[in-house]
Amino acid sequence: MDIIVNELDGAPTLLRNDGGNQAGNWLSLKLVGAGKSNRNAVGARAKLVVNGMTMVDEVHAGDSYLSHSDRRLHFGLGDAPTAEIAIRGPNGAMERVGPV
Repeated sequence: MDIIVNELDGAPTLLRNDGGNQAGNWLSLKLVGAGKSNRNAVGARAKLVVNGMTMVDEVHAGDSYLSHSDRRLHFGLGDAPTAEIAIRGPNGAMERVGPV
């Protein structure tokens, strides 16, 4: 992933990932709230189990003046071809997906 940083009194800075690690597998999740949850799924938590290792990330709202944070969750899987996913919505509802 590449990152762009906008500074208040300066030019934008591009942080490029040219490290050569593009060969690994990855999974990106865009969670959407349904029912009584908020539409952007802010507060939802995803847990991935990959080769016995557990990774957890949460959807955050980080908008500010002239900025926006990506609400997608990004997980690096390394050489693993699949992952088991458990998602807890902001309202506490659980959903399991996998193997993906």
